[in-house]
Amino acid sequence: MQLLENKVAVVTGSGQGIGRAIALRLASEGARVVVNNRCPDSPGGSAAKVADEIRAFHGEAIPVFADVSSVEGGERVIREAMDHFGKLDILVNNAGVIRRNLLWNMTEEEWDEVIRVNLRGAFVCSRAAARIMREQQSGCIINISSRAGIHGRPGVASYVAAKAGIIGFTLAMAIELQPYRVRVNCVCPSASTRMSSSPGTAVPPGYETPKYLQRRFVKERPPEAVAPLIAYLASYSATDISGKVFYIGGGEISVHYYLEPVRTLYKEGMWDVKELSDFLPSLL
Repeated sequence: MQLLENKVAVVTGSGQGIGRAIALRLASEGARVVVNNRCPDSPGGSAAKVADEIRAFHGEAIPVFADVSSVEGGERVIREAMDHFGKLDILVNNAGVIRRNLLWNMTEEEWDEVIRVNLRGAFVCSRAAARIMREQQSGCIINISSRAGIHGRPGVASYVAAKAGIIGFTLAMAIELQPYRVRVNCVCPSASTRMSSSPGTAVPPGYETPKYLQRRFVKERPPEAVAPLIAYLASYSATDISGKVFYIGGGEISVHYYLEPVRTLYKEGMWDVKELSDFLPSLL
């Protein structure tokens, strides 16, 4: 028996890159997959081609072209899964865009587009899926975020804000849906894709690039390396895993505890400014 036999999955933004790798892996594990991207002629790939790849190895898949950041588009992707396959077990919120610009040069249009596709898209699809999964008392939602949403990164403030929002959204959904046996997790992937290789932005003077960003994307970090974790989290093997934030890239995997305090000071009553001046640096 395959790991995801008889499961139905929706993978948004799966015409190329990480989304394509996830859709193919879920299908290879037996899931019937709704493959999605915005339009048939999207640069870099198409949901129709990915669905053809799945059917080529005797899997089941349908393409759905829709902008999941819109209510109509996001709900249609979920509805197509129900109409075509009769149920929904897995939702992977992968669709995303990045617009590189320093804060003082960023336009409202750039900010709004990134928040709309990355964060609003995850909300629209999750809301539609949660209504179904809550009623059937089962299901799994996996949100694709980024370590940029944990550590921050210059030149992509809108992307950082959206990905941090996805992490918080994951934690809230996991709590709300736990009584209905619906699991929600978050994965921050690292892989060489069209998005990751897009032209960068100048960074402010004095910025020191973190070590995790200094690693070059080599062939050991293909999108396919991300997909096994998604398949595992979607399976019965991960029944007890919810509300977690994972990082995966190549052969590296880690669990992040988001914004946990590293040290705390206590006193009777309230802190005043002089005390904060004396003691706060010891927290840093």
